[in-house]
Amino acid sequence: MKRRRHTPEQVIRKLREADRLLAEGQDVPEAAKQLEISEATYHRWRAQYGGLKADDVKRLKELETEERSVEADRGRQGAPARSPQGAGPGKLVSPARRRRALEHLQRVFGVSQRWACQLVGQHRSTQRHQPAEPDRNRALRAELRQFSRAHPRWGYRRAHAQLLQQGWIVNRKAVQRLWREEGLRVPARRRKRQRLGSSSCPADRLAAEHPDHVWALDYQFDQTTDGRILKLLNVVDEHTREALTITVDRRIDADATYAKAWTTNHPALS
Repeated sequence: MKRRRHTPEQVIRKLREADRLLAEGQDVPEAAKQLEISEATYHRWRAQYGGLKADDVKRLKELETEERSVEADRGRQGAPARSPQGAGPGKLVSPARRRRALEHLQRVFGVSQRWACQLVGQHRSTQRHQPAEPDRNRALRAELRQFSRAHPRWGYRRAHAQLLQQGWIVNRKAVQRLWREEGLRVPARRRKRQRLGSSSCPADRLAAEHPDHVWALDYQFDQTTDGRILKLLNVVDEHTREALTITVDRRIDADATYAKAWTTNHPALS
């Protein structure tokens, strides 16, 4: 298979698609196979671009271009002093993004780590901290993915409680971090629209004010495998939106419709 070189924008789009697939219950190997990349490539992209957006990638490109320009002008006499674009105040929320900014300052401007930490607002111990190896949490990541597939409506707090019951010794914040890195999230529950009292009749017709006040007749059509037509007669309460009865037949004429509505309204006379 021919190797393709992805642009940073394409990488971020694929990571967002992977987040969607993981939220639907798929694991990392399945999502990587669907995105036509390897699992190692996915983890490398996640470590490199996991906290970035398209605007951040564009800004990094501009900084790299500025860095090359500064290095080209460094040995030339009389070259004007350049200031990197985006040097104004900005947000560097996560420690990983601050770490990348510190490394960029030290590499481009040759400043000390102490001065760069003061400028960015990161503690030196945080900057010197070495993240744990990915293989160290492989079993825990697999357990979290399995838990998410088994209980799609539960979050990381219940996952942490389940892990403690199983004998795992792990911090809740560590579970939360791994949960987010794996792209696991509880899908938002869509609130069902309540249509009580809202009649589908036009304004000049009677509107339902209580149950069993206004009933409506509705037809649907389908066909069987042999191509023959099926006709469905639905009797719906306009107030509760409840289907009171559904009649299925090959043919339903006006007389059958009237008889069905009559027996539904007067079950004692049927």
